Order: sequence, then structure tokens, then C-alpha cells
Amino acid sequence: MTVGRDGARGALAPVLVLSGSRSPITARQIDTAERAGWRVLGDLSGPAGLIEQVEASLRDGRHTIVESTRGPARDPDGIGKSLGRIAATMVRAGLVRRLVIAGGDTSGQVVAALETRSLDVVGSLAAGGPVCVLASDEPAFDGLEVALKGGQVGGDDFFLRAAAGRAVTR
Repeated sequence: MTVGRDGARGALAPVLVLSGSRSPITARQIDTAERAGWRVLGDLSGPAGLIEQVEASLRDGRHTIVESTRGPARDPDGIGKSLGRIAATMVRAGLVRRLVIAGGDTSGQVVAALETRSLDVVGSLAAGGPVCVLASDEPAFDGLEVALKGGQVGGDDFFLRAAAGRAVTR
């Protein structure tokens, strides 16, 4: 999702998707990514083991999704905070520089966990799906690329487009 010299978005790997969305559209997007070979992890009840699984997947260079869409409904505040901790841990470890966050409430909680001062919109993956560069006083988070989407946003290939860098630049 980075802008190259010619202004085109270039793909970098891996992408980490954090989804607290309960939308059937997001569920289809996760299914599409999983069929394309992405690693999908979803047990938010044991974050220590989950963090190790996410880390191993990213170290293997795999695009990875951490989701709460398929399991039973849980406390949305707790989901957002757990996903925020996972994002912060992976970014601090240097394993990811691009995130996709699915779910409106989740987006706010993950962005807060990344000590965000501001988000600058640099493109879009779909109507209502901006690609932003995060500004933070925390050096590990500053300059992080973040795509945000509500549950109802984007086609089935939304996450694949994020990984391929197919954003429309502004």
C-alpha cells in the first residue's frame, strides 16, 4: 500500500488484518482471503497463545487475519482492546508496517492502542475504506499504513486488494 515514484501503490508483505466486525460482508472477505492462502486466527480468549500464533505467521511472511467474526458474540470493547494489543505488539516487534482494521468500533480502539496523534488519508481501497498513514509520538507506530473499513465496506476481495496495494491514491 505504499506509494512508489510513479504514484502507484506497491505491494509489501505481510499484511495484518484485525477484525472485530460481525458483518456478513466482512465474513465473506475473510473467507476469500483464507481461500487465497491467508492465515486466519480467531481465538481471542487466550491472547498470549494467539499473539505467538500471529507472530509465527508474520515471521513466515504470511498475510494474517485475527478475527472475531466467526465465533460467538463477545464484548466489543474487549475485542477491540485485544486486537489493539496484538497490533501494537506486532508493530513494535517490526513484523508488520501495514494494517487493515475491520469494524468501526474496532478501528477506533486499535488506532487508540497505537497512540495515534493523527491519520492522513493517502488513498482508498473502496468507497468508505480509506488508506491512511498514522502519525504517532511513538517511533514504532509513526508512519504505519492503516486501511480502515466498516463492516459493510468493500467487495469480497477487499483484503486481497490491500495486500496487492490496489488503492486509489489521492
